[in-house]
Amino acid sequence: ADGLAQLGRTSARFGIPRFGQERSLANEAARQRFRQSATDEERSRLPKYGDESDVGLLRALEQLRQPLCFCEIVGYGFKNTPR
Repeated sequence: ADGLAQLGRTSARFGIPRFGQERSLANEAARQRFRQSATDEERSRLPKYGDESDVGLLRALEQLRQPLCFCEIVGYGFKNTPR
């Protein structure tokens, strides 16, 4: 998803819808990747909001699949012990 976002920002040809298309090439690639790889459960947890791009939705899917971890806790009496 990050690579598609960078591609869309770098090149207007890939990041802006052209010739009456509904989506840019980067957003269309992200939409297809999301549809092919997301399970029904993942789709139910990631509703698409009206102004959210397909690249943003794919990024949210990738984040959902990552294990939840806390790299650092700041505050008095807390210790950060890496595993």
